[in-house]
Amino acid sequence: MSNNQLDTLFELLDKYYVEVPIVQRDYAQGRQDVHATTVRSTLLNDMRAAVVGETPPLDLNFVYGKARDKKFIPIDGQQRLTTLFLLHLYAFRKDETKTPILYKFTYETRISSRDFLKKLISNRADVFVARSKPSEQIEDSEWFVSNWKNDPTIGSILIML
Repeated sequence: MSNNQLDTLFELLDKYYVEVPIVQRDYAQGRQDVHATTVRSTLLNDMRAAVVGETPPLDLNFVYGKARDKKFIPIDGQQRLTTLFLLHLYAFRKDETKTPILYKFTYETRISSRDFLKKLISNRADVFVARSKPSEQIEDSEWFVSNWKNDPTIGSILIML
């Protein structure tokens, strides 16, 4: 977005639908290799510290892409946007007023990724409960389609959660 600096995910989603394009790789921060595990652990620790005020706000660098009409297509930053999106799902799990804006984030890579995100948004209050891991809640839910485990983006999201 050439001259449009937006500082938060909600500012971006307020102005645009965010659509991760087909040409982007799958969400990778949930992969289980050593590098991804280290990156994920460091990022989550840094995000937690910033959210609870132990450190200054986290600078995740810039995200850029193409803005056309009311759609923003990220070219760089898709991984960070997805992680921020998941954090917002958790933070606003009980706030139904945020549901319409959360629906403005989607993946174009596969129908299964799109469908999963829609179901995750609409069922987020039930997913983030203290009695179990979110991934277990999701996989045990009646809305979860077992074939979704074959989608690498969904698998990584489950691990990240």
